[in-house]
Amino acid sequence: MGNPALIRMSRREVSCATFAAGVTLAIPPSARAQSQDLGIVVTKAIPGTGERLAVVGLGTDKFRTGAREAIRAESRRMSELGGNRN
Repeated sequence: MGNPALIRMSRREVSCATFAAGVTLAIPPSARAQSQDLGIVVTKAIPGTGERLAVVGLGTDKFRTGAREAIRAESRRMSELGGNRN
């Protein structure tokens, strides 16, 4: 038996992981998911627990006219499930 702590990966998985790591390192820090002013991740407290989580945006509001109603419906659904727009 081998060491159970070892992770078995195929050559393809190792190649993909290596490529992904290289691409990640090639991205300039200013382009990564951070606040650009101080390099601090913006967080917001969960009202019920006080736990702080990273703020995640939904992107732009410049959508095609046909997609707007579907996006508004999804925003309403998220609000009904307890999310908020702040």
